[in-house]
Amino acid sequence: MNAKRTIIFYCDNFGMGGTETLILRLMKWFSEQHCRTILLTQNMITNSAIISDIKNIDFEYFLYEKAKSNFFNISGDMLSFKDAENPLIITQFFPEYFKAFLLLTKGKYHINFTHTIYIVHPHSTYLASRKILFLGRWMVKMMLKNKTLIFMDEVCVKTFTSFYLLKESNTNYKILRLPIFIDKDYSTLTSAKNDVFNILTIARFEFPFKGYVIGLIKSFHKLRIDNKNISLTIIGYGDGRDEVNLEVNKLGETYSDSIHVLDQVPYSEINSYIEKCDVYVGMGTTILDAANKNKIVISAVAYQMSNYSSGFFHNNFRSIGEIFDANSHLLTFDVLIQDVINSSPSEFLLMANNSKDVLIENYNIDEIATQLASYSNPISNKLQFRVNWVMSYLTLIITWMTNKFKFK
Repeated sequence: MNAKRTIIFYCDNFGMGGTETLILRLMKWFSEQHCRTILLTQNMITNSAIISDIKNIDFEYFLYEKAKSNFFNISGDMLSFKDAENPLIITQFFPEYFKAFLLLTKGKYHINFTHTIYIVHPHSTYLASRKILFLGRWMVKMMLKNKTLIFMDEVCVKTFTSFYLLKESNTNYKILRLPIFIDKDYSTLTSAKNDVFNILTIARFEFPFKGYVIGLIKSFHKLRIDNKNISLTIIGYGDGRDEVNLEVNKLGETYSDSIHVLDQVPYSEINSYIEKCDVYVGMGTTILDAANKNKIVISAVAYQMSNYSSGFFHNNFRSIGEIFDANSHLLTFDVLIQDVINSSPSEFLLMANNSKDVLIENYNIDEIATQLASYSNPISNKLQFRVNWVMSYLTLIITWMTNKFKFK
């Protein structure tokens, strides 16, 4: 990694979620490689858990001031660059890419910017309306040719190619799986089941996207009938909290006393909860965190309010956020968890170790972040003009159609 490289992360609202924790990990890695690491947001960071996490990262933070049409840090210094810098701007969603493209220009900062859109959500490449799909197809083909798009997994590729009516087999796409720091401390590895078998999940209560939490509660109820020494820990926050509490209370005290619903915790503290569990059920980043602690992991399916799973992570490492499809052959949480409960000590340890082995092979941040920083091609001056015209035109159309994006 070039020590002089400048890496910029642009995010409108930096709250608590999988995208933000991913950015935190990447910021930490790039700063440790002596890169100039910058975070730009439209709104001040107010989430206490995030504030706690970013204290341990060496980076520069700038907030956009609309009245002055520029980014400023807490000391009032305006965002600026040296002539020799070649910043890479990393975004995760098309709307934020549009904004970053128009706010960070060569005309304003007198340097060329390179863009990478790291697609970590199946719907993050969608346009506001399919009425402008013909323009979108033109745009994404240009992005693919210039190596601007990188995908988290095959699910993101499939939804992208389907939306833009592209043939997946003919699409030149790059997959970089969610990067994570590999925990080399083997002193905390899983060795035996707890006396009270603990099931853990950590999720933002955003339904139906992460509606599996409701299904997990129902599966736990079914499991608890025949297994007295089990417990369920749910860590989360969000608009669906009341729905979670209602589902727990419906079970009655006999069962609800074995379920613990906790508020969100800083990302830096979740390992203490993971280390205490016997099996983890979830989606996205937290699956990797659990596997990093040698935990048996069950991958939940997105956009369902039931208990469907794509299976154990160590058997299907590609699936950490599969979208529900009624035609797919899916397993259920209770069946998979019961398999873990019934496993022998040696089988239990083997499954736990397999989680870590799969993680090391496919999700090592040292390899993935290096590729992320070097994949996209710097845009030539001629292409820069063409891309700028297309992006500006598309942004104006999207603004007119949705009245969501406003640039000053």
